[in-house]
Amino acid sequence: MTIEGISHSLPEIELAWKLDEALYTFSSQDVFDWCLEIDDALDEVVIVGHNPAFTGLINSLGDPYIENLPTCGYAQLTFPQNSWSEITSGSGKTMSLLRPKMFDYTDAR
Repeated sequence: MTIEGISHSLPEIELAWKLDEALYTFSSQDVFDWCLEIDDALDEVVIVGHNPAFTGLINSLGDPYIENLPTCGYAQLTFPQNSWSEITSGSGKTMSLLRPKMFDYTDAR
């Protein structure tokens, strides 16, 4: 699983995660609806999933428009709202957008 690989790569950070079959979707609306139900006690959430759902979600919530979030891509969005249930289309700001081609893996072992 992708999240296990992330967790093993960041041993200094204690990550808590759960699997949710509802995120195994290709619909950005399904993922958006899932986000509205996130517990407000959680300030930071990482969601791992598939396209076209995640490209659509990023384009719906953040800025600027992106053509595609590639496999292993990462987007970080922030929201001014205090509750996950209050996020709306266009209310987020894209803070980071990372693509695998941005990294040099020649020294990776």
